[in-house]
Amino acid sequence: MNMYFVLAWRNIWRNPRRSLITMASVFFAVLLAIFMRSATKGVYENMTDTMVRFSSGHIQVHAKGYWDERVLDNSFVQSNGLVDNLKSVGATSVVPRLETFALLSYGDKSRPIAIIGIDPVRESEVTGLDRKLVAGSMLSATDQGVMLGSKLASVMKVGIGDTLVMIGQGYHGSMAASLLPVKSIVKFGSPKLDENLAYMPLKNCQTVFSADSLLTSYSIMISNPGMVLTTNERVRELLDSNKYEVMHWKQMLPELDQLIEADSAGHYLTIYLLYLVISFGLFGTMLMMTRERLHEFGILVAIGMKKHVLGMVVIAELFFVSLSGILSASAVGYPLVTWLKYHPIHVGGRVGELYEGFGLEAIIPCSNDPGVIGYQALLVMTITMVLSLYPFIKIQRLQPLQAINS
Repeated sequence: MNMYFVLAWRNIWRNPRRSLITMASVFFAVLLAIFMRSATKGVYENMTDTMVRFSSGHIQVHAKGYWDERVLDNSFVQSNGLVDNLKSVGATSVVPRLETFALLSYGDKSRPIAIIGIDPVRESEVTGLDRKLVAGSMLSATDQGVMLGSKLASVMKVGIGDTLVMIGQGYHGSMAASLLPVKSIVKFGSPKLDENLAYMPLKNCQTVFSADSLLTSYSIMISNPGMVLTTNERVRELLDSNKYEVMHWKQMLPELDQLIEADSAGHYLTIYLLYLVISFGLFGTMLMMTRERLHEFGILVAIGMKKHVLGMVVIAELFFVSLSGILSASAVGYPLVTWLKYHPIHVGGRVGELYEGFGLEAIIPCSNDPGVIGYQALLVMTITMVLSLYPFIKIQRLQPLQAINS
């Protein structure tokens, strides 16, 4: 076996141009596959992460009946003991929220919006609100002001220091009204959130809506989203099912889950077509290599080299050439997709409008999941090794005299 590898390695560099062409075919095939799969996975991850962080959390705990009728009357009492229990199942963050709706007015402008009472410190840990500020300063727990999305501030034509009139319905039908100075303006990744959402410090929100010590939900974030179903069951087992309801994000955002499922089906069709194109490209390269070397193969068989030994040497050559192309593509591809993860491609035109129509930021980030790169590399290597059967079979059927005269 070592002899095959030694002969194969030497043969590769007997004709470096031919070997480099084959390596380049594999390199670009793997690089293209890595980029396409990473971009698709990155879009799904960004879409899910944005909606989960700002909306439901990976898992949400709320009062029984709240999800069917999301009003303040279906709230529950805030509890530090409950937070400790939730953290014991592996939650990285447990974020308290009081969510409701109200009418905001300024001058002749009025707009119905969603208002969320938050703990500013915990919320920033999950959503990064402090990094999204475009004007003003971050809310503190004792503030009496409000944080607006940049599009909402633009529609209302307000800036830092302006005072909004807020009117809504509080706990058990009480009247909720307050003057809210604009303390912060942030830019959300999602255009719909940017235009329809405002934050208040939790304590002030509870006071204004007559919901002292009450919450509508605890949003739970976990480190491994792939464990969401398992963690959801562990949380459910911890809590009183007659008092609390536990739901994971796929239950709360079924439209998003179905959108990803449907889009994934189309993506897999595209990626299979890509692999088909890659296969034909690689086969063309191998066909050219085999035709060029028929004379060489004929001489080797004529002087006594066994056909199966020659075939194994050629397969070993293709293995080394493919491995070199795959490792080179992975070495280039991983830094590339990592850079694109943190510096995503911004999409404009109609495609950008389509993204915003779904409430998403018009960007294409990439995923730098090593599993994506490993899978593409393994798949292209498998395709290459299957295609290498062609020169092997061709050698087994070789007629030395015809090959020498070719």
